Amino acid sequence: MVLDVTASAALAERYVSIAEHGLHLISANKVAGSAPSNDYHAVQDAFSKTGRHWLYNATVGAGLPINHTVRDLRESGDDIVALSGIFSGTLSWLFQQFDGSVPFAELVT
Repeated sequence: MVLDVTASAALAERYVSIAEHGLHLISANKVAGSAPSNDYHAVQDAFSKTGRHWLYNATVGAGLPINHTVRDLRESGDDIVALSGIFSGTLSWLFQQFDGSVPFAELVT
């Protein structure tokens, strides 16, 4: 079993290989889950083909879990028309601070 609690893109790129090596994966890494759909589906397919599990969750809204809630709603037959909100407190703060007087890159550092 592999436990990924990083934000590493390099590790997320190895998820297919992890499945192909017959390992289960538990991940809090958002990179693979937010990858382009082809990459995301390649990871899902790799775990499906090998019978291994890729368990994951991400948090939004100051730590409120969202993935399981959305999945549960869909599996119960609900149609989700839209999701809205402030999904990143960090980005929200940055955009509230940015007024052009200070370079954006300076706010990020």
